[in-house]
Amino acid sequence: MTKVFFTTTDKDGVIVGDTGYDYPDLIAAIAQAKATLAEMASDNIPLQAGDVLSVSIENVRRDTVATMRLVFQIEFPTSAV
Repeated sequence: MTKVFFTTTDKDGVIVGDTGYDYPDLIAAIAQAKATLAEMASDNIPLQAGDVLSVSIENVRRDTVATMRLVFQIEFPTSAV
């Protein structure tokens, strides 16, 4: 079992999770982080270019072992400018 903590970041700031969760391995924890990130995006997609949603996975020493990010970008073709 692997105990991990999740830290989330959105336009409102950073939330450092204080509850540890047990997963069979890091891949299972990443699957949960991906689901959490998708839920965050469905609740509140970033509004400005460059805004980021992220979920970081930390081990029991609170070292970050993986981070998932969604970045909102606006691109204009050069012919539209």
